[in-house]
This record gives sequence, C-alpha cells and structure tokens, in this order.
Amino acid sequence: MLLSKAYIEDYHYIKLLIHESEMHLVDIESLFISNKYDRLQLFVFKIEQFGDTFHINTTLKGRILLHTDYYLELKENVRLHVNLGQIMRTERFDVENYYDGPLGVEYTKEYSIFRVWSPVAKELKLVIGKNVNELVKYELNFIEQGLWELKLLGDYDNYLYHYEVRVDLEYKKTLDPYALSSTTDSSENYIIDPEKIYNFKHNVPAFSGDYLDSVIYELHLRDLNDENKDSSYLALIDKLAYIKDLGITHLQIMPLNAFGGILEDEKNTPYNWGYNPVEFNVPTGWYASDASNGYVRVNELREMIDEIHHHGLNINLDVVYNHVYVAGTYSLNVLVPGYVYRTDMHGFMTNGSGCGTDVASERRMNRRYIIDSLKHWVKFYNVDGFRFDLMGLIDFETLHQARKELLAIKSNMMFYGEGWNLSTGLPETKRSTINNYWALPNFAYFNDVFRN
Repeated sequence: MLLSKAYIEDYHYIKLLIHESEMHLVDIESLFISNKYDRLQLFVFKIEQFGDTFHINTTLKGRILLHTDYYLELKENVRLHVNLGQIMRTERFDVENYYDGPLGVEYTKEYSIFRVWSPVAKELKLVIGKNVNELVKYELNFIEQGLWELKLLGDYDNYLYHYEVRVDLEYKKTLDPYALSSTTDSSENYIIDPEKIYNFKHNVPAFSGDYLDSVIYELHLRDLNDENKDSSYLALIDKLAYIKDLGITHLQIMPLNAFGGILEDEKNTPYNWGYNPVEFNVPTGWYASDASNGYVRVNELREMIDEIHHHGLNINLDVVYNHVYVAGTYSLNVLVPGYVYRTDMHGFMTNGSGCGTDVASERRMNRRYIIDSLKHWVKFYNVDGFRFDLMGLIDFETLHQARKELLAIKSNMMFYGEGWNLSTGLPETKRSTINNYWALPNFAYFNDVFRN
C-alpha cells in the first residue's frame, strides 16, 4: 500500500504528497492523471520537502470531471488514486455546481423518484426495503450540476431507505438531507405518503405582523409533559388553555427537529434542549409516542400545531442552522465533504458555535438548503415564525433571502434571534449580528448588552 497521496486542490491545481521512499516512482518531467475519458499532463511549479514527504505542486490544462475517478500514473505501472482536496471550497465550485431543481423523494403510488446533490460522488446507491432485513441496492445516475437521480416503479410508501456514497475509494452510509421522516435515532429514513398525514382543521390566528403586538412564551416540550405521557407533542395540547390565559400571543418552542444526545425510544434519557441537529427537516422521535413509526412523529407534531392555532396562538420555532451535532456523519458533509463547514485560512474548521462545526451559510447550496428547510417547516407544519440560534454565525444575505421567500408563503411571520458577534470564518461585515441590524431591518435581536 502506497504511503503517498494526491489531491485535487483546484480546477488546475493538483498537489502530490510523495513519501521519500516512493520518490523513485515519480518522473517529474512526465506526470499524468487519467480517468475513463481523458489523460491530462501535470506540470510541476514548486517542490518542497517537509520531513519525509515531498510536496509536489502541479498545474494542468484540461477539464476536471469531479464525478469521475482520477489516478496519478507512476512508474512500474503503479497508479495512485487522486482524492478530493480543497476544491469544494473554491468560488468556481460553488458557482458551477449550484442546482435549483427538486431534491429528496418524489412519491406517488405508481413510482418514486430519488434525487440527491453530490457533484463529487463517484458512485451513489439507494438502499431501500420494507425493513432492515430486506434491503435492496439500486444505482443512481449522474445527471448534471451534481444531481443524481433514480426512478423506481411501484408503491414505496413506508419503506426504509438510506444512501451509500463513494467520493474517493470508501463507501459511506448517509441519510437523505431532504427526508421527511426517520426511524428511531435517525438510523434510516422513511418514505411517507402525503395523503396519510394529519390534515389541519383550524385556521391560523390573526396577527398584525407588528412585533410589538406579540407576547412570546418560550417552552421545552418535555418540561410541559409533567404527567410523562407517551407523546410530548400531544401532552402540550392539554396545557394550551392555561397558556392562552397567561395573555400570550406566540409560543416559542425549542428545537423540534431530530437531534442527538438522547435515545429517542427512551423518554427518560438525560435532559437535552435539542441544539444538537442531526436532521433538519425530520421531527424528533423523542417527543413522539412511537419513535420507530415514520408517520407518528409527523402526525403528532402536525396535530399539536393545529391545536396551538385552534387555541388562538401562533408558533415560533427555535431553529439551529449555524452548526451540526457530528461533523463527519452529517448527511450533506458525507455527500460533499469539505463543502458544508466554514474554515480558517489554514483549512481548519472554525468554532464560533462552540461545537466545531460552523456551517458556511454563505455557500450557495448551504444557503439553498437552509431556505428550503425553513420553507418546509412553514408549508408542511404551518409554523408562524422563527427564532434563530446563534444567528450572528449566519450571513445576512441568506436570512434576507429566506425572509423574502417565506413572506411570500405567509405574510405575518416573525423573525428574530441571537445576534452575538462570534469568531468564525466570515467577515464581520457579512454576519447577522446586532451591529449589522441595518442589513436585516425586519429582524429582531436579543440584546445581550441590555440584558446584562
């Protein structure tokens, strides 16, 4: 097994890390990389030695196809796989691979279409079945701009699924970033039939849209479930008349999406606020009566929100888009490693969130995902507003665009959050901090100076 490595750092920049014991395999004057379509010559422009490794910096002429495997051709018929380097963090990558079409599962009783975005995947497989003992694999097809797609005929309602993706040489399991539901502890995703979900019965109560007319009550669902009912979603319903009598207009509920740090089928696991996002569009099963059932968490949450509206209250959802719980297993990072997170000038992930996984909201597909997720909570769950955790880590252009698109769906929504100025790899002039309030004139901020 070779000790040397090769990386695609940019569209015309390949970096070779050649161990001194393997330098005899390298012909500096005749270096080539090849894929199944083409063979491209590399031209050396700098060689440095650090310890026992030679850093050979090369440029090339030609087009790199990131969804194909490249190999560095060495002497003695030796080939070295060229792995992905920093290319995913380049401006060109961000521009060329932006995709604005449908993603996730498009379900009908006659067929289902599976769509995933990964410009750098070499292979992408759907793993699907009625249960974990009957899983079958299907190859997705690369289309363009990072889109992979597969159409399966038949009715796949309530089927389990996940994806296997190969970016370099190793296959990795990942969930669907656009999934609607999951099994216990987000081990698999569920396909659900929109015709089987709880139907809203009540209108959203009127609100002027003037934030000064709101009285907001923050709560954690487990705190309100003092009778230890199976479903914390439904347990809240019994408390709504009392809460309404307090004179409030809006409930601000702490994160409801699937989060880590708990076991969803053990309701008495250690207390957790929910700021450990694992899946952004899937409700947590910890508050549901049956975490293993893909429909239960969805329907119980929809019923809870419907009853909140029935009692004359609006719901503002506490959302966490500034970081994720585990960097390596987060679905978008598995699909496009190196793209999701913000890094410093040395390539190390920044840590303004205190979690080591600051999301680079300014990158186009990250921005699209955040906006898509917010719109999902409004369209699918009828949420009335958002409170943004560590909002200062998110670029204000993303939140400005999100507000514009959300108000086109529901005109009297509320937007506010924590505008702290935290150290991250984003210029201070682009952060959604209270100092940049002028950039988001229709957002409200928690004021830590006033509080202190």
